Amino acid sequence: MKNEEKVNSFYEIHMELDGAYDDQETMDALRKYGKVRDSISRDIVVPEDITLHALHFAIQRAFGWMNSHLHHFSMEDDYQHTKLKELTEGKLKNFFTMCGVYFRAPYESESPDMEDVYYDDDYEDYESPKAWLRRKYTGPYYYGGSFEHYLTSQDTVEEYLKDDRALEIPPTFSEYLKAKENNTKPKANKTTIREMPLENAFGYFDGPLGEILERLRLDEVLTDQETDTYEQMKAIAEDAAEGWEERLSRYNEYENVLNETLPVVRKINEIINSREFTNESYEYFRKNSHAHQKGLDAYANILDLHQESDVKVRPFLNELYYLYDYGDGWTVTLTMKNKYTASEENGSLYFTDRNGKPADTEKVIALDKAYKGHTVKCIRYDGLPLMDDVGNVHGYARFLKTLKEGEPEERENMKDWSSMQGWTGRSVKPENLL
Repeated sequence: MKNEEKVNSFYEIHMELDGAYDDQETMDALRKYGKVRDSISRDIVVPEDITLHALHFAIQRAFGWMNSHLHHFSMEDDYQHTKLKELTEGKLKNFFTMCGVYFRAPYESESPDMEDVYYDDDYEDYESPKAWLRRKYTGPYYYGGSFEHYLTSQDTVEEYLKDDRALEIPPTFSEYLKAKENNTKPKANKTTIREMPLENAFGYFDGPLGEILERLRLDEVLTDQETDTYEQMKAIAEDAAEGWEERLSRYNEYENVLNETLPVVRKINEIINSREFTNESYEYFRKNSHAHQKGLDAYANILDLHQESDVKVRPFLNELYYLYDYGDGWTVTLTMKNKYTASEENGSLYFTDRNGKPADTEKVIALDKAYKGHTVKCIRYDGLPLMDDVGNVHGYARFLKTLKEGEPEERENMKDWSSMQGWTGRSVKPENLL
């Protein structure tokens, strides 16, 4: 549901691309040709009500990507999933209780749920990519899919738990190394979904585990203050589970009604939108108006159940990770630097930080535009825009070096290819970046 209220609070977020900045050769190329001073980073101001889903599109534009690959937000970037294991005590069934509260439920690559995750990837070739991205990170913000809501997440989990057959799971990498060290053959693990260790589950599902819900607002996830402890997070998940079976039963009833009436709802909506009031359309409307209303009522009831079931969570991270293009392996770390509040007095707009101090001029300009446009603005940045399919930081550095130092034909090919990717190599003013 859209949030139409005026937003008066804004976060200053530092976004830094993870990379091998201790690699001297890479850094030399980035500094010489990529206009990098310290690291590839962006500082932005965002409305506190922005969803992670909308923030994703702002990150894409801020770093120069084109939303061409998979992505997700996570509470950590190391492949050991240390924080997730600690939170869940290393048990998949404990992770399942967090699905729809903090994390997405696991999904299969061919599942309809996968499409729902990217419900609004509706870019058309005739549209400017920058304009399309801007539209996505400009408020009011809402989540338009269904997969990330608590009831649908737990419904997905229940489907997994119903299949409680015995499973053989390949050994984890750590188990493989231990067996090799002991000169033994690594063995498959026998388990069930209900009893599966979390470590084994990482290789069982198609997608990554621990993807943070993108319907969550940023102020429910990130803070520079004290975060919720794991015990508090578990307590919130337990509160969400209260009465969920009864709500899920009602949800399934409404879903059945909606599925039965959906063709009628769509047909009548087409008739209304087309304004073609023919005898045929009138007769169809007359015969099916009752089913149409049943479908609309079922849909409204589903929305009400989602609002009833989606518990409000409190910030639980001081660092938020954004992972993009699993082949290239881009990772951006997000941290909160400050919070600003807008107030109007005698026709003038003022911004003060969390300590009550007035914002400096540089930030006031960006905050003013973010406030009036309900959008995201850049304060400062370090490094030229990136591009897709260049091979992470090292590949990007090699690209820059080749573009400037390669053989003439090689340079020309690089120039043509990067132009096709939408990369110009030109700096822009921070206020024009987003």
